[in-house]
Amino acid sequence: MEENKRGFTPQKEANNDKYLGDLGTPASIIDLAIKVLDIKKGESVADFGAGYGNFLLKVGTTIPQVELYGNEISVEVAKEARQRLQGIVAEENFKTGDMFKKQIAFGDKKFDKVFSNYPFGIKIDEEYIEKIAQLAGTQKRKTASNWAFNNLMVEKIKDNGKAVVLMPMGGAFNKYDVDIRKYFVENGLIEKVIALPENMFMNTAIYVMMVVLSKNNKNVQFIDATPFRHIENKKNVFTEEDLKAIMEMVKNSDKTDHSNTVSLEQIGEKEYDLTPVKYFQWRQEHEKNMEKLGMICEIKKGANLPQKEFEEVVSKEITKYRAIRISEIKDGHLDDDEKIYLHTIPKKCENGCIKNKCLVISKIPQPLKIAVVEPQNGEIYVMSGNMYAIEPKDPKINLYYLKAYLESEAGRKELDLAKGGRAIPVLALKQLNEVPVYVNEEEQDAFGKMYEQYEKECIKLESNIKELKRQMEEKRKQMFDAIEKK
Repeated sequence: MEENKRGFTPQKEANNDKYLGDLGTPASIIDLAIKVLDIKKGESVADFGAGYGNFLLKVGTTIPQVELYGNEISVEVAKEARQRLQGIVAEENFKTGDMFKKQIAFGDKKFDKVFSNYPFGIKIDEEYIEKIAQLAGTQKRKTASNWAFNNLMVEKIKDNGKAVVLMPMGGAFNKYDVDIRKYFVENGLIEKVIALPENMFMNTAIYVMMVVLSKNNKNVQFIDATPFRHIENKKNVFTEEDLKAIMEMVKNSDKTDHSNTVSLEQIGEKEYDLTPVKYFQWRQEHEKNMEKLGMICEIKKGANLPQKEFEEVVSKEITKYRAIRISEIKDGHLDDDEKIYLHTIPKKCENGCIKNKCLVISKIPQPLKIAVVEPQNGEIYVMSGNMYAIEPKDPKINLYYLKAYLESEAGRKELDLAKGGRAIPVLALKQLNEVPVYVNEEEQDAFGKMYEQYEKECIKLESNIKELKRQMEEKRKQMFDAIEKK
């Protein structure tokens, strides 16, 4: 694993995390991890990929007489972590280097409890990926590095030990990790999977899951912690009440609206998908009315056109060809203030043209930009390359209903899951086609018409506000320009 992949930058934050880098662990997630690990007096605890030592610092200052260990690949970060952990972690117990190297991983030593918020999407040495492929019993070598890290954590815990790891949600369901997930499930190495709220980390808004690893598990508990959060400094955090609610589910295997314990066989029936919501009764009931977006709609993408080529086809006159860009989608609708017309459609853009009423959606769902657009009087819209057009196959599908669903928390979560938990949140066309949509045939038309009316009222109010601001500016100029001339 290459050094300095973390790219940490020290940042202060009000929630007691002094150092939060690209993927530094937020304080309230550390609090949850410590509670889930249930660290006892006298136990050995290790943090693999310790960063600036936030986790070790919290454990060392709140739990007495624990033996702490840590490692960090970045020389610069490790140096500062050592300084922060003086008197808490023994000098010889903090290693600098690649955690996959035996010496850096403390040789053959095993621990009672392990924590790891390893780097997301990092490229690791091929030998470790090959090892995971061998464990999974497959020749496939395309495997996310997450499971190589997870396997290392399993190797480093005692037979009765426990590890908590943080990983992108994509590792729970992507197809190329199915074999290694099967290995972990069938060998009883997964104890719990906890879906965390989005937008908890400093520099990424993706959904992350907390996976509890231990040995000889006969069942897996799935917990959806996404509703249990509060906003603080524009980020989601867990309050004490949130942590209490989550821990009540962690300690109780009974089925609730947000937790369920299922057998290994049940997970196998779902092709070893570890997405928590897949195992909740409400989801299973909803799935009866869910369709894949690509089954009910035609989806096409825009084309990337170099700036020089784009400028060559821009028209100063009004034509029937209008270029539309993501920047023109404001507050859920297409802004008509600055229209750009083309005198012709470039050949590479022909497949990205819109002639009928449809939805347009941004490729990058953070932040999500989505609008209903409808060309008028024979106009043709030409999409930029960072957006998709979604046109229903059945005229009964109400576009405003579909828009409202994709804008809802449930829809946004599906879109986020579709991008595979990548650190760079881009929706691929294939994944967008697979997004499940809740189709309520009885109510969607009435709801869609109501939602459309609300949106039109909002647009009208926004237009009125713009006009009032224009008049204010005009009166201000008249008043003070006259004074200046005097």
